[in-house]
Amino acid sequence: VWRAIRIRRKFTLPDLAMLVAQGGEKDIESNIGKYVRVLAKAGYLIELSKREAGTSLTSNGFKRYWLHDDKDTGPLAPVWRKGKNTVYDPNTELEVPLCG
Repeated sequence: VWRAIRIRRKFTLPDLAMLVAQGGEKDIESNIGKYVRVLAKAGYLIELSKREAGTSLTSNGFKRYWLHDDKDTGPLAPVWRKGKNTVYDPNTELEVPLCG
């Protein structure tokens, strides 16, 4: 997922799911969503105000996220440390607290 985020830069959860799905995954968008929200809370991703059109008439649309160049720390994926409420970045060897 981190590699797909680095490639796309601006994306929705369905965008990432299309890139990383190999078939047979259970609830892939939910799992990707948890990771993306954690990265946003750690300051790696910015939630954009404009949404992408949804697939149904009553949909509010899909949230869009952006990985700014300053937050692209390298090829190794940041790791969510749920028990510590932090994200560990193996590229910088820093542990980033989650905000919000």
